[in-house]
Amino acid sequence: NIDIKKHIKPSLLTLPATLVAIVLIQVGSIMLGFLGTNRDVAFFSIPAQIVMILTAIMTALSFVMVPRLTVLLKQGGDQHKKTASEVMSLSWLLVFPMCIGLIMISDELIFVFAGDAFSPAAASLKIGALRVVAIAISGFAGAQVLVANGEEKKLFTSLIAGITFMIAIDFMLIPALGHVGAMIGAVCAEF
Repeated sequence: NIDIKKHIKPSLLTLPATLVAIVLIQVGSIMLGFLGTNRDVAFFSIPAQIVMILTAIMTALSFVMVPRLTVLLKQGGDQHKKTASEVMSLSWLLVFPMCIGLIMISDELIFVFAGDAFSPAAASLKIGALRVVAIAISGFAGAQVLVANGEEKKLFTSLIAGITFMIAIDFMLIPALGHVGAMIGAVCAEF
């Protein structure tokens, strides 16, 4: 006998945070549409998609561990802290090579995925590589600390604050820096 209602409530509690996180991804493009040019939107979109692929790995790692960490937290003792520490160590083992590698090969990645006409987008990709680190940190804090402790509302609030902060940064940076300013805003919003 599976009690489906027991699983629906936690899913519904994380739904608003998931929707806000999706909006956060799109805010840069939307703000560029208002404050920048179509060229800026294109130069932002390609790096944002490449970074999103890498961050999906980090996000999956964080959320896969939530059920186990929640059980360990309810059991009490030090096993929760030990396991969370191990997961964070594994995250860093993956995050830093991803970030550094992305920075080092950003010019080539842009050329392969978008062509020579998009070479200015490499600057956004280099900045966007830092977003992988930021998402690892925020994913750990959000998924493994807040969600595991049943504090989804705090996660939702932090995501709303991130969007607000990103919009403020975008208003300041996009007019002068275009797609690079939008990517700086995206990285800052994740921290």
